Amino acid sequence: MLVWFLTLAIIGIAQIVRHPASGGRKPLHAVRFLTWHVWVASNSGSVFLVVTGAEALYADLGHFGRKPIALAWHCVVFPSLLLNYLGQGALVLRDPRPMKVPFFHMVPSWLLWPLIVLGTAATVIASQALISGAYSLTMQAVQMGYVPFINIRHTSHEEHGQIYIPQINTLLALGCIALVNRIQEQRRPGKRLRDRGNPTMVATTLLLYFAARRVWKWSSIRAGLLCAILLAVEGTFLVGNSAKVMQGGWLPLAIGAVVFLQMTTWKTGATFCAKTLCKMLSLRDLITSTTALGRESGLPARVPGTAVFFCGANLKAHQFRSCTSQTQPGAS
Repeated sequence: MLVWFLTLAIIGIAQIVRHPASGGRKPLHAVRFLTWHVWVASNSGSVFLVVTGAEALYADLGHFGRKPIALAWHCVVFPSLLLNYLGQGALVLRDPRPMKVPFFHMVPSWLLWPLIVLGTAATVIASQALISGAYSLTMQAVQMGYVPFINIRHTSHEEHGQIYIPQINTLLALGCIALVNRIQEQRRPGKRLRDRGNPTMVATTLLLYFAARRVWKWSSIRAGLLCAILLAVEGTFLVGNSAKVMQGGWLPLAIGAVVFLQMTTWKTGATFCAKTLCKMLSLRDLITSTTALGRESGLPARVPGTAVFFCGANLKAHQFRSCTSQTQPGAS
């Protein structure tokens, strides 16, 4: 990955040297483009791939911690990407013909295949962010009762976040293979898949408001102002990406809807089963039924000390109290 990002920086610098007056380093140009050409900017949905690509860096937060990721971003990733994008802008200003795919026109023809091989290897390595993120989300969903219990392997004796889930790994592999085989416009897969991150960002910003108000005790003005700034940027991307929903963007939305339906169905069913079992067998009936396994006196076998009773997360506290309230005082 270090070779990949250094390569991005070098080929970007080579183009900037050939056309130093690209001017792409000024953020004011982006602001003017966004305000003066609203419709064109809102349909520039491919720019959103840059945001989601940078966002994937934080998927390994639970694996490495904040400091290594911040160091890698500020010292390697961000400078390399900035230089490469400036180099692409310089190339397009000098020769508009490679405007659609300027990246692979930044190198001579004899370096094209080595760049493709290096880019493919970097893509395989970068997919680890998606895989580890899927593992973390699945483990959290299991703990919250939205996914059935599955085999979660902890691969480290020191780091809690280093896990491996074989079932999720298999599902990701099968899903990627099926997606690649079924997509008709394989030359521009980002056109179909770039919409999936924008609604997530909007939902996260809305959750940020409630977290700032209830957890951090911010004022409504302070929390609302911060979230309004974020929603202004995310809303612009959302408008641009929404125009591409019918051109293939519906696919990630449909996959998300299926997963949401499965999770909510399991949560509702598990809660219903817990309530039903609680009504069918009270704690008093359970104690009475154990007399058959007790001693000759008919009392269940007891051991001194403190006991811990494990129960699923779906058996809430009020349900447990409703079960225990059916027993006599002191029976528990």
